[in-house]
Amino acid sequence: MRNIVIASHHRLAQGMADTLEFVTGFDGARVLCAFVDDAETDPSERIAALMGELNPEDETFVFTDMLGGSVTQRFCPFMGERTHLICGMNLPLVLEVALSGPEPFSPEQVEELVAGAREGIVYVNRHAAASLDEDE
Repeated sequence: MRNIVIASHHRLAQGMADTLEFVTGFDGARVLCAFVDDAETDPSERIAALMGELNPEDETFVFTDMLGGSVTQRFCPFMGERTHLICGMNLPLVLEVALSGPEPFSPEQVEELVAGAREGIVYVNRHAAASLDEDE
């Protein structure tokens, strides 16, 4: 089985999970929105509880918002052979993992997923101008 955890500062994670469900019907992502409540100063306990609910034999993808951010840092202790922590998530990356078959990913395949997600980030002004030049 594969678990998907989407975590972020404030409500970005909920929006990503809602969009994932809207586009694909996949409603199995676990969501952690940190620092929504002004009283929360450290999401460590909630993260530990969420990760504790998951079977360690299952493959888990944790998607977070920022490298070096406190949310990503709090997930680092849970990284492992079957738990992949990826920050800088984008919708195509989350979609690809959610819609992939049941076979676990190798570290090389995870690297390929991340590389593909990077290629999907495009400065459209330049891309459109280059496309127009090619069409002429």
